[in-house]
Amino acid sequence: LALEAAQQQGTRRIGHRLLGEQRAQPLLDVRAGSLHARRLGGLGQENENYVWRYFIENKMLYDSDQKFISRFISPAPFSKFYLEIDNETPGRIGTWVGWQIVRSFIENNKVSLNDFLKMDAKEIFEKSKYKPKK
Repeated sequence: LALEAAQQQGTRRIGHRLLGEQRAQPLLDVRAGSLHARRLGGLGQENENYVWRYFIENKMLYDSDQKFISRFISPAPFSKFYLEIDNETPGRIGTWVGWQIVRSFIENNKVSLNDFLKMDAKEIFEKSKYKPKK
């Protein structure tokens, strides 16, 4: 989802390439241990398998519909699953899942940053061997 959205915009911005963001700055904020990053990481880790299953069951993984960007990637107070728990979820949960895929890719592949930025989203995902923690 996050990688697919990023692919549509090309490879000129690393933040956009990895997470679907329009600027790299939000990527840096999340990595710097901000309150939002801690909220994303804490709730994301606790529910990683559930979130992943939701994306798969709803066929969102390869769907590039722009509505998913506003629901799961764009800055927001919470993610929009359209469930009772929405207000308890962190915004940008798709960004967090994208980071988990990128981390898995980095752990499983030796690729330069330049080569990585040239790869398409599907190839990154497939080579990441990403599996959510249970």
